[in-house]
Amino acid sequence: MLNNTTTTTQPHQTTTLKLNKPQASTNVIKDSKARHYERKIDKAKLGARSELDLFSWRKYNYAANNYHIPPHVDTVERIDIDEVSKDEFIRRFEEVSLPVVIQGCTRKWSAEHNWNKEYLLAHYGEQTFKVGEDDDGDNVYLKLKHFLHYVDSLAGQNDDSPLYIFDSGFEKLGRGQRKKGKKTDSENRPVNGSSSGSEVPVSKRRKVVEEESQEGEKREEKRKWKEEERRSKTLLDDYAVPEYFVDDLFRLTGERRRPPYRWFVMGGARSGT
Repeated sequence: MLNNTTTTTQPHQTTTLKLNKPQASTNVIKDSKARHYERKIDKAKLGARSELDLFSWRKYNYAANNYHIPPHVDTVERIDIDEVSKDEFIRRFEEVSLPVVIQGCTRKWSAEHNWNKEYLLAHYGEQTFKVGEDDDGDNVYLKLKHFLHYVDSLAGQNDDSPLYIFDSGFEKLGRGQRKKGKKTDSENRPVNGSSSGSEVPVSKRRKVVEEESQEGEKREEKRKWKEEERRSKTLLDDYAVPEYFVDDLFRLTGERRRPPYRWFVMGGARSGT
């Protein structure tokens, strides 16, 4: 019997030979997937920064420089949110417009534990996030799985100013994805013969079937988006507004009218995030 191993039996001897599965097909699939991801990334790069060609993203070799800020230069005061009351924060910093770094804000957030690469990829890999704007002012999107591939790639680690996610609408689903549209007239045209005479009922029936199929696809797509949107709400549940900033008059305008007030930000070194 042959099932990845071959066993031959002699009167007083048993020999087992292991047969290795060929890896060529697996490697081809991985290479094809990587090329597909890289095409998506290259398209986003050209859209977000049309002034650069793909070879200009690393021309200054900024990745080789050290941008560490020494302690004697970074003199901004640090406070711990659990040690400074809201009233004290307002008096010492907010009222006098004094910069301060607030530490410990994420200590009790679920995001502190959940927001790692594996979790985000498993739950939001298919969700699109904004990575820039094109020359017409339209948003440029990448699926999170494509962006994470870029972050781990040689390009993502060595680009002078890498792509980054800066998204105020991260809870919205379906953005940046091409929706299935109606078929063209040529696609709806009857296949056999003329559209007159006995062929009319056939073409009409075909058109009805196609329209019903399209409607079914739209309903299924909408259902999937709603399910993804329901799941994406966990991103909002994974953090809480720090006590110092819970007073927000803009909330009185309602979600549809209030200006952007929260962002999902992700990026590597030199990306500005």
